[in-house]
Amino acid sequence: MDITAWVIQGIPDVSAQGDNFVIYVNGAARSVGGTSAATPTFASIVSLLNDARIASGKPPLGFLNPLVYFEGGQCFQRYHRWK
Repeated sequence: MDITAWVIQGIPDVSAQGDNFVIYVNGAARSVGGTSAATPTFASIVSLLNDARIASGKPPLGFLNPLVYFEGGQCFQRYHRWK
């Protein structure tokens, strides 16, 4: 087994906070977490970015893979550096 492939698969392409999200089901609050919380959060951020782009006369982001994989160094910056 190629350990490099395994290690790379363990690194998320994008991420979002996904723990202790409060949702309401039939009026009752519940806490959820994991991918089920993080994925819609990231999708919501992309939607807000698209809304802002369209409002300013620009096209929506569209298919994100080229942006994430080829231009990612310019558009995504790590906000926290471990010391």
